[in-house]
Amino acid sequence: MIRFRDAALVLCIFLAPLIQAAETNSLPPHPAPAIRRAPPNPREIAAAHERAGRRSEAASLYEEMARTNSAARKVLAHRLVAIYAETGETNKALTWAHEVMRGNPDPQAYLAAVQARLGQSREAQETLERELARNTNTTRAVTLRWQLAEVFEKAGDTAKTRKALNDAAACAKGTVMEPAAQKRLKALNQRPD
Repeated sequence: MIRFRDAALVLCIFLAPLIQAAETNSLPPHPAPAIRRAPPNPREIAAAHERAGRRSEAASLYEEMARTNSAARKVLAHRLVAIYAETGETNKALTWAHEVMRGNPDPQAYLAAVQARLGQSREAQETLERELARNTNTTRAVTLRWQLAEVFEKAGDTAKTRKALNDAAACAKGTVMEPAAQKRLKALNQRPD
């Protein structure tokens, strides 16, 4: 049986460092709590790969995330198109472009932009001309012709660029887009050939 005096002695032994610390206004040293860091998420790792110029590693991670997360897929599809276009992987860029097209308000214009970015001027031209043939909206007709002019300009065909801008200006006549159409045409005509 523990006597009161023995219990008081044990209590004093345990409390002595705390009493001493209170007298000197310092607490006894305690080990610092371990800081737990969450492991980096795959998106951060992929972005780091991109910044380091390791685009194929980034694309692999983005594709894995897109396969497992449908919400992320919509966002990552744009990034994958850009990466694959930059690295010259045409088929993969076009595959992901078709994914982006599902939610794009003007999917064929988007496809033509990707085709032009990939250096597929003829395909971009054909895509835009098909859209122009079935288009009934004046504003869209003007913007598609501007896009077509950009494709021709990138291909180095000044005559077709001029024709597309002239057609755009004719479509824009009498609309709010007329000043912009005239400005683009004027800028082209002022350039030295």
